[in-house]
Amino acid sequence: MRNNKFRGMQIGTDDFVYGYYFQNLGKHWILCGTFNGIPTMIEVYGNTVGQFTGLPDRNGKNICEGDIVEGEKYSGKPGIYNNHTGVVKFRHESFSSFGINQYVGQEAKMNSLFEIIGNIYDNPELLEVAK
Repeated sequence: MRNNKFRGMQIGTDDFVYGYYFQNLGKHWILCGTFNGIPTMIEVYGNTVGQFTGLPDRNGKNICEGDIVEGEKYSGKPGIYNNHTGVVKFRHESFSSFGINQYVGQEAKMNSLFEIIGNIYDNPELLEVAK
């Protein structure tokens, strides 16, 4: 079963909000808590919703789908690791980092040794291939 905490970019402010995700009448919402027993729901852009992986990065920040991470991935040979930069996605019942730029075609299972360097919404320039 997937962890059910999410983040999404608030419509109008472009700030991320965190909580529980749901859709209603074609709109996307994050339930952030309650105030005087009334749920606090914030509308978000549906294409920015990403789920927490359940893992912190090496600095203690929660890793979410859509984050761009860098670190080392196991090479398949004992004791040998390769550099890796990628975008976090949920595929095949687990979270992985899918390589970008010179790491395209590589996949690395998520772990707490990666570091978040940005996300695909605030830092699209990190996805651009260097010329």
